[in-house]
Amino acid sequence: LQDLYMYGNIVAEIIVPSNMRLLARLERLDLGYNDLVFLPPELDQLRALRHLKLMNNFLAKIPMRVCEMDLKTIDDSSNTETVD
Repeated sequence: LQDLYMYGNIVAEIIVPSNMRLLARLERLDLGYNDLVFLPPELDQLRALRHLKLMNNFLAKIPMRVCEMDLKTIDDSSNTETVD
């Protein structure tokens, strides 16, 4: 699996699998237009990931470990914080 498009699927949580062989070749991950409030720092275990789309969610911040990944592109535009 090299491309995973989860665009607009009302995803509220990302869980990185413990068996990383399942996603070892993942290069492109599109999580745009979902309901994400946070990203797990373990996302950095996706070592082949080069393109990450996170636009139009509810993310207030991106974990430092994710920011330090060897990504070519990251789109975190139009994220709005949730209000309690």
